Amino acid sequence: MSDPVPVSAVIATGPAFLGNPDSGPDGCAALSNAEALNLLELALASAPTTEPVASGVLWRNNGVVTLSVGIPPAITSQPSNQSVTEGATATFSVTATNAATYQWQKQESGAGAWSNISGATASSYTTGTLTVASDNTDQYRCVVTGAGGTTTSDAATLTVSPNVVTLSSGIVSKMQGVFGTSLLVSGYSGPGVKLRRISDNTLQDFSFGSDGRLSKSAIDSFMGASQLRIEQWYDQSGLGNHLISSATSTQRPGFRFDNANNPVVTLSDFADMPVIAGPEYMECATGTFATRDLSVYQVGRWLNQSDTQNHAGPAQWQFGLSGSTDCISAQGAANVNTTAPTAARFIFQRVFINGSFVDTQSGGKSSAWANTSLGVATFRSTSSGIRWKHGNWFSRSLGAQASLTGRTGFRFGASFGTSFRSTAHATMFLCGAALSDVEEVEVETKATQIFNAVSAPARQVIVDGDSISAAYNGTLYDNRLFSWSDQVSRNLGTGVLLRNVAISSSHFDATADGGTRAYEITSQAPDRVDTLMNGTAFTGGQLIVIWAGTNDILYKSGVSGDGTAVHTRLQAYCNARKAATPSVKILVVGPIPRGPFSAGRTTELNAFNTLIAANWASYADGFVDMSAQNWTPSGSYATNYQSDQIHPNATGHAKAAAIIEPAIRTLLGM
Repeated sequence: MSDPVPVSAVIATGPAFLGNPDSGPDGCAALSNAEALNLLELALASAPTTEPVASGVLWRNNGVVTLSVGIPPAITSQPSNQSVTEGATATFSVTATNAATYQWQKQESGAGAWSNISGATASSYTTGTLTVASDNTDQYRCVVTGAGGTTTSDAATLTVSPNVVTLSSGIVSKMQGVFGTSLLVSGYSGPGVKLRRISDNTLQDFSFGSDGRLSKSAIDSFMGASQLRIEQWYDQSGLGNHLISSATSTQRPGFRFDNANNPVVTLSDFADMPVIAGPEYMECATGTFATRDLSVYQVGRWLNQSDTQNHAGPAQWQFGLSGSTDCISAQGAANVNTTAPTAARFIFQRVFINGSFVDTQSGGKSSAWANTSLGVATFRSTSSGIRWKHGNWFSRSLGAQASLTGRTGFRFGASFGTSFRSTAHATMFLCGAALSDVEEVEVETKATQIFNAVSAPARQVIVDGDSISAAYNGTLYDNRLFSWSDQVSRNLGTGVLLRNVAISSSHFDATADGGTRAYEITSQAPDRVDTLMNGTAFTGGQLIVIWAGTNDILYKSGVSGDGTAVHTRLQAYCNARKAATPSVKILVVGPIPRGPFSAGRTTELNAFNTLIAANWASYADGFVDMSAQNWTPSGSYATNYQSDQIHPNATGHAKAAAIIEPAIRTLLGM
């Protein structure tokens, strides 16, 4: 029951109505203000009850006039402007009287229209995680509704500032060099990198913006249609120990942005895995390092989820220059300290997956720690010994070197004088005195914040096989950005981590066919495949795609029974993977035609495919029959193959991706 309302309030709300209460005010005749006032006076004189139904409505019921007046909501506390840093949330609140419902609205920055926010129907609203790019200067307001109408609040503006995370001063004080493709040291105002445009050798410095990052638009504008190499990587520690590229043009590391627009220094030219005919490195002639108490910390962001490292490890480093017998190195400068090596090849591999770093491999041969997130490599030497979190080779036994006070100068890069394959990419490099356990954790944590580590994948796909999947583009082998797997990875999105561990020239049993174990799929799978399985991290499922066997046919004699022998090898491979990880699913991809094959080998290749089609369900979970996909229309290899009639061209890889992706999605329940 409401209190009687003053006459002025009724007149201010609009004309009153007189009508039958059974039909409501619709169609009732409007009263003049004088008539309404007269009726109101009569109503007040007889002390009627008042029920808030609608503004300014007078009802006649059985000859008694009853006043019913609804009062609109009144906002007593307006939403206030909010300022937060990127990665946080913001909360807007409103306080109102006579309110029944709330609906928050949002106006995108630069947009004219307001739109309702789904589910935002309380007196306060908390946003999701905010970014500068998507949410800065957006506006929010609330529409409050009551029995007497609606009232809209004032608009409140959201300001999202860059969340510039930097290393602590204690860590920086221990470093002789701090290098990053993002700001790492608070207060550093110098340039981040000096880049060289290959087309005309023009040099330009690029500094970090207010968000602590290099401007992609500015760098893209400078690059134009050319490509970039990094000329100088500036030391943010304040010591001036800058890394300067080799004077030889082909030995300067490259610089590019990955698929998520993050800048990386590429120590492998401009494709994923070319053979480097000589070193690509940067060098600093200053900086003094104690040989016992030493710390090196590397962060690499691989260019895309299917970019896999399966030959060399992360970027190399060396302290003490020009082949000094007292220098130390990781991943083996060939002329340094071969008399007292300490072997530490791939002791640990750590990848940032679903919010934490995970050790994905220990011991073994080639590695595969690739995604659009981060990989780390940490080395620490103290009087208590040498500690690795990930490493390749280490030269120099430090146990007897307490008398050595320090070494001057250092290198960072890929290979110091030898030819090898590498996909080493770097976003951060720290070197100096030994860090403590707590400091290492701090660096690791901040690295994931500074470089915006991806942490979404709930499913994992491992691609194993030969050069069909590793991808030969007509010039370079193992060029994974050219592969069908990269196209599938992009389509599956960040919720699926796809790792391509295929190696060119591989076959199931290389040694039996006169080859080497380096190209042997089955015997290397425990190291290259099984160690990557992680049911805790990938709760949505794990899948192995195996596409191999053609090289086995190549190395066989081409006589009857070869297809059966290769099928037995495939079956053994699949059974071993199931034994190692019972929950894993396996998708077998059948062979495609191969132009240079003899008639006998073609017959056995077809026999191999026929056996897979008849028996795959006994050792795998799915089969893609490529023989039914018309790879050679009208008998021609020109459409889908390169000139060698062995490897797919760009059209062929697109064709393979379109065929294989639906099978992957089905087996992963996507």
